[in-house]
Amino acid sequence: MTKSSQQLKKIVIFGGTGQTGRQLVQQSLSAGYIVRVLARDANKAKKLHANVEVQIGDATDALAVAKALEDQHAVLCAVGGQGLKDASTRTQITQTIISEMQKQSIKKLVVCSVVGIGKSSAHLGWFSRFFSNLILKHAIADHRQQEALITDSQLDYVVFRPPQLIDGEMTREYLLAEEDEPFRATKIRRSDVAHAMIEALKKDEWIGKHFSISS
Repeated sequence: MTKSSQQLKKIVIFGGTGQTGRQLVQQSLSAGYIVRVLARDANKAKKLHANVEVQIGDATDALAVAKALEDQHAVLCAVGGQGLKDASTRTQITQTIISEMQKQSIKKLVVCSVVGIGKSSAHLGWFSRFFSNLILKHAIADHRQQEALITDSQLDYVVFRPPQLIDGEMTREYLLAEEDEPFRATKIRRSDVAHAMIEALKKDEWIGKHFSISS
């Protein structure tokens, strides 16, 4: 169901019960989108807005993902890992999502990754680079593989790479930079990352971009 960005009305959110995911859900509803969430935890799903269509299932399960994608126009993905030693969950989920999107001819994919992948490591200060390479090395490896799958997918993707995520009301006062541009990423509100991801649904000029995002 290939559609122009102005026609993308039905969206499915993966990771919709997480901290960034809940912002995606709320802001998507406020923007007038019809929202579906694939949730593994039924108790967390109960806390979502009543207007959200919830499907219970695991995003590593191809059948559950295929069902969640039925009759949808676009995907927002903010899935997390399973702890500091997990180097594969995001990759596995993203591979499943991409495969099922391709089967159903859904083109638009917007993903929350992390700054430090590829040349965007230059957007971090030396301590943040050291911390990422030492403490977050498994998560970084997972994100790196995840992004490689996205880049090779031939989908209309947009990837956002935030640094430290913090809580707070949306400001819309954030900066974006491609990896070859001079930039310093420090911290960003989850609400602002969600805003940028939703904006990406309607910006064709962002397709194929990997943006570092920071306050």
